[in-house]
Amino acid sequence: MIFDSYKQQEFETRGESVGGVLNSMFSVKGGDWEAIAKFILALALFGWTADSFLPIIHDSILWFFNLQPETFKPREDFFKHFVKLLFPLLIFGFTIFVLYFRRRKTLQPVSYEVTNSTSHKCLIYMLSTYSPKNEMSLDKLMSKIDDESLVLDEVLSQTNWGNLAFTVAFHAPVLEKCFLLTTKETSGEHADNLYKKAKKLIEYIVKNRTNRSLVCVEKNIGENKEDSNDIGKVGNKIKQIYDNLDRENYSLTDVVANITGGTSAMSGGMILATLAEDRKIEYVRQGIALNEEFLKSGNIVLAPKTTYKLTK
Repeated sequence: MIFDSYKQQEFETRGESVGGVLNSMFSVKGGDWEAIAKFILALALFGWTADSFLPIIHDSILWFFNLQPETFKPREDFFKHFVKLLFPLLIFGFTIFVLYFRRRKTLQPVSYEVTNSTSHKCLIYMLSTYSPKNEMSLDKLMSKIDDESLVLDEVLSQTNWGNLAFTVAFHAPVLEKCFLLTTKETSGEHADNLYKKAKKLIEYIVKNRTNRSLVCVEKNIGENKEDSNDIGKVGNKIKQIYDNLDRENYSLTDVVANITGGTSAMSGGMILATLAEDRKIEYVRQGIALNEEFLKSGNIVLAPKTTYKLTK
């Protein structure tokens, strides 16, 4: 409930929501009923102010546009209108002033923590250049996909695309679309065509685990090598994805951006693009040897969250 705020509450948000602001503005020590009474008082004062302001608006519009030049007569003297408006306006302004500054006392400083991520329909991932471990060359990886003999653990343990493979496998149960951010070295235009090969791997993992297909979309950051270190360009490219979600019938809750791959600048650009509320980010836990069994543990793909609390 919006006004249940004397008890300590947490709000998970990357920014401040309307609900969070209302909670902090109308929280009172007496509990729900006093908070509701305060809210009703604020609404009444707003209505009183609006009602007092309407005659001024009405007469001003008629006078300004001269809609009734012969018959126009103000219903009252303008001065009386202003006097009638002044008192509720002062009370309303003072009330909002008190509520706004009181809310600052009810909020604890923002805290940051990490929770387990969940599967999403859309994934945004930054593609890294390929680097084999042991003898798993890129050609060998593609060959294993072609003859359908590739095992997930081979990708996880023998290539640096393990984080990508693990993330895709994690989201595979519901994953419908994957946006791959590429650079000059990893784009489909490059001689190695790493995007096409990463796309092939992603499609194989989803097909193998769910017997479904998905759509992969390349989002190239730029044609120059320096573009991968330009936080602004990376952020704007990711912002375009979010701006077009409605056209693709996806909501913000359907999308998650994974900051594990790519360069540091690319990760920074992704974080900048997801600062808006409800744009989710996640990352793969580092420092462990990934294997398929970890997909069941639920504490490998992690989602940072920002919280603030209402206090007495």
